[in-house]
Amino acid sequence: MPVEQDNAGHANAESGSFAAPEPLTREALYVYLHECAHLMCNHVSRDDNHIRTAYCEIEASELAIQWMRAEGVYVSKRLLKYVERNVFHYLGLCTRADYDEDRYYTETAPLMERLEKLGRSNWSLI
Repeated sequence: MPVEQDNAGHANAESGSFAAPEPLTREALYVYLHECAHLMCNHVSRDDNHIRTAYCEIEASELAIQWMRAEGVYVSKRLLKYVERNVFHYLGLCTRADYDEDRYYTETAPLMERLEKLGRSNWSLI
């Protein structure tokens, strides 16, 4: 497994490969577990459906954070903001040509609820 130097990572469930930073900090551990979650969930490489990609990102993030909390690793607000920015990055790639406003909000409302839930449970270590 290649080691990423900038806390970035990527996974490809089709090939079963991923790259992630060495998990020496909480942030690097999160990225490492996040990429493992992509493989476990069988997420394939990103496509042009940015809402679907955002859902894959939140699913991998939820699992990574769940695993960290289960082991007593503190999940900071800063890390949760990173997760939020990552999800919003993909939602920001949606254009009006791809989605009318009603469809966009209908499809993204559950995603926003999941992000809020991650933030609300930040202080419990499960």
